[in-house]
Amino acid sequence: MRVTRLNDQDAALLERGYYEDLMGVNRFNSQLWEVYMKRPQVRPDIWETEAGHLTGDFPYGVLAPSTQIEFYGQQFTTNQWGLRDKGYTQTKTEGSYRVDLLGASTGMGWGVGDKESFEWLLEDKLNQENDKQTYENYEILNFSVAGYTTLQSLMVFEDMALAFEPDAIWFVAHPNDEDRVLTHILTRVHEGVDVEFDYLRDLIQQAGLNQQTSEVQAMRALKPQAEKIVSWAYRRMVEESRERGILPVLIVIPRIVGMEEQDAAARQVQLAEEAGFFVLDLSDVYKNQNVDSILLESWDWHPNACGHLLIAQRLYEALQAKAAQIPMGLPEQ
Repeated sequence: MRVTRLNDQDAALLERGYYEDLMGVNRFNSQLWEVYMKRPQVRPDIWETEAGHLTGDFPYGVLAPSTQIEFYGQQFTTNQWGLRDKGYTQTKTEGSYRVDLLGASTGMGWGVGDKESFEWLLEDKLNQENDKQTYENYEILNFSVAGYTTLQSLMVFEDMALAFEPDAIWFVAHPNDEDRVLTHILTRVHEGVDVEFDYLRDLIQQAGLNQQTSEVQAMRALKPQAEKIVSWAYRRMVEESRERGILPVLIVIPRIVGMEEQDAAARQVQLAEEAGFFVLDLSDVYKNQNVDSILLESWDWHPNACGHLLIAQRLYEALQAKAAQIPMGLPEQ
C-alpha cells in the first residue's frame, strides 16, 4: 500500500520553508510541491493578520497586544502584553507559582482555539488538581511566538519575560533547532538587519558574512558553529535564570507531528542538560498515535486540539515524575 507522506528530510525542508522565505517553494520536489499547494490560498499566515506585527528587526515579528481574530477558523486572542493568553498582571499574584513559557508555534497554539493549546489545558489541570497546600494558584504565561528560534526566545526572556517575576521558565525546544537558528541568522544577515548579541556578531564577522554572501557559502561557514550557538544560548538562559532564583526547564517536543527524530532529540537533551536545564523529554509524545487524528491539516504538520491534549497530559505526568527536581507541589504520580 502506498502512503502519501513525506520522508523526514522532506518534512524538515518544508518546515524550514514554512517559517522563512530564504528559499522558494519552487525548489521543493514534486511531492513537497503537491503538499504545499494543498494550503488554501485564503488561509493567511499569522503575520498577514491583525494579530501579527512584522518588526523588520532581529526578532522578525511580534504579536500585537489586545487583539482578537479568527485564525484557522478558531479564536485567536492576545492579552494586553501581546501574549496569546488570558490577561495577567505583571506582578505575580501572591501565593501563586508562575511559569514563563517560551517557544515557537506549538507553544503558541498554532491553528487551535484559545482554550485548546497545551499551555491553557495544563494550567487548568494544575489548578483543578491543586490542593492549595503549597500554592494557591498556578499561572503559565505564554511568551511563545510562531517561527521563533532559540535566539528569539532568548531575547524575549531577557527583554520581557523576566519582568513578570517567574518562579520557572519552560523553554519548548525541538530536535534539530540548530537548523532553524542558522536559517534565522542567515535571513537577517541577507536582509541587512543588525544581529543581536555580541557573540553572534563576532561569529558572523569571523565568517566574513554579509548581504552579498550566497546562501550556500553562508551555510557552509556557519553550519559547523550551529551546535555551539544553541549551546551558548542555553547556557546564557540558564545562568541568568539561576542568578535570579528562577528554575530553568527545557521541554523537548517534536517539530512535526509524525516525524521521528530520536537521535536529534537525544542530542538536544544532552545539550540542555550540559547547560544546566532540567529536561522533560516529550519527543515520543505522538508515538503509537494515528497521525491523521492529531494532525492539524494534511498540509500542516502542527498538532490539532487532540495533539495539544496529548502534550498537556504527558507534560503533567513528566512534571509529576520529576517532582524532586521541579518542586511545584503536585500530587504524587
